[in-house]
Amino acid sequence: MLLHGQFHRPQLSYVQFPVCFNGFNKADIYSSEFKRVYHINPIGLNGLSGPDYFGTGGFRYGSLVEDYYTGYRLHCEGWKSVYCSPERPAFLSEMPIALNDVVTQTKRWSVGLLEVSLSKYSPLTFGTRFLGPLMAHAYSYYAFGPLWSFPVMVYAFLPQTTLLNNFSIFPKVSDPWFFLYVFLFLGAYGQDYVEFVLAKGTTLRWWSDQRMWLIRILSSDLFGTLEYISNHLGIATRTFM
Repeated sequence: MLLHGQFHRPQLSYVQFPVCFNGFNKADIYSSEFKRVYHINPIGLNGLSGPDYFGTGGFRYGSLVEDYYTGYRLHCEGWKSVYCSPERPAFLSEMPIALNDVVTQTKRWSVGLLEVSLSKYSPLTFGTRFLGPLMAHAYSYYAFGPLWSFPVMVYAFLPQTTLLNNFSIFPKVSDPWFFLYVFLFLGAYGQDYVEFVLAKGTTLRWWSDQRMWLIRILSSDLFGTLEYISNHLGIATRTFM
């Protein structure tokens, strides 16, 4: 919700409410809630310039993710935002009901995020200059997210390929480095799980979120990145439809 004028603070641009959805099943099998984006990360951003903008009211254009771009440019201009999550949802939205709808939507987001991250307004350069390193890092987390598809794709095939040649890229159980891998694995997933549950999530929905993250990153993020590259090379692209 964009607010024009004074609201407690002269630099306050908007109050961001979480996006809440109708029609969830018990498992949220397509992870349509996007709990990390809409419920967890905004709380942390409250300690900086405020949460990024998501929703309607589309203010800055030049990218397929107009809401992200709107919040980003407003913050770069010195405006602030705050996150407000009341017990009773302020707004309700409809969720995608089919896997094709999910990956098509997130592919569009991937193209839009790359339009920002690889432009003259990149959070790494333009953002760091006007927001400082912490807030610029927060925006970069989203903006460069689709590029994770390439290292994840390598990680999905490389271990199996090396095992076919009787070679492992991971340390043996007897190797002291093995415990570092165990610590990093359990620490990363443990922190993610705790944050998800503390945000009123469930174990079942957390598992769906992990599963859909891999599906999205190897489908919509990957093809969104390829579409962005193809658009800049003037090559026609195919869609999921």
